[in-house]
Amino acid sequence: MKEYLILTILKSKKVWFTIAAIVIPAVARALGVSEDAVSEIFWALVTLTGAQGVADLGKGAIQ
Repeated sequence: MKEYLILTILKSKKVWFTIAAIVIPAVARALGVSEDAVSEIFWALVTLTGAQGVADLGKGAIQ
């Protein structure tokens, strides 16, 4: 059961977008990318996460 739950979570696009929203800005800062660019990347990933949440709500309405 625990393995099934972990696999289900790892298949979620929202989880990967959230992980990317944490990791990518940290890596970008470490590489010396400007704060403006890091901020744009972060907000793009936050938007993707929100949009995926809306898409998932739409899936539930269809089923």
